Amino acid sequence: MNCWQRLAIKPTSDLRAIKKAYAVQLKLMDPETDPNAFIALREALQRAQFEAECLAQNPIQMDTANILPRQVMT
Repeated sequence: MNCWQRLAIKPTSDLRAIKKAYAVQLKLMDPETDPNAFIALREALQRAQFEAECLAQNPIQMDTANILPRQVMT
């Protein structure tokens, strides 16, 4: 499941819409009884915000299924 699916919205560069979707999804869960779901939702928020900033800076259409996090060199 990608960040947009977890937030239940289409990819967007609208940070306000992303935060609103996060708030809606957060109300549907109990972070204390399902901390893993809360962590996944929080990570989806952060990923969506990152992708939104990329969309805003580079307005070409992005295929979010093919965006991978940067690899860390060891």
